[in-house]
Amino acid sequence: MGPISQGIVHGDKVTCPLHNLVINLTDGTASDDGCTPVCTISVQVGEGGEVLLNTEDIRAMQESGTG
Repeated sequence: MGPISQGIVHGDKVTCPLHNLVINLTDGTASDDGCTPVCTISVQVGEGGEVLLNTEDIRAMQESGTG
């Protein structure tokens, strides 16, 4: 058992090794309706392979207090 970063990714979902919840990577919702959705940030892969984060998503999380 470990953190979500050690979860198993299958398609657009990841299974949490600690709680066995399935979390949707596109919108942060979990398979258990009682769970608070996790924060998600839109990303793109640049021409050189760099990962580009959507700063508007980050700003919205900071303003809402969820990130």
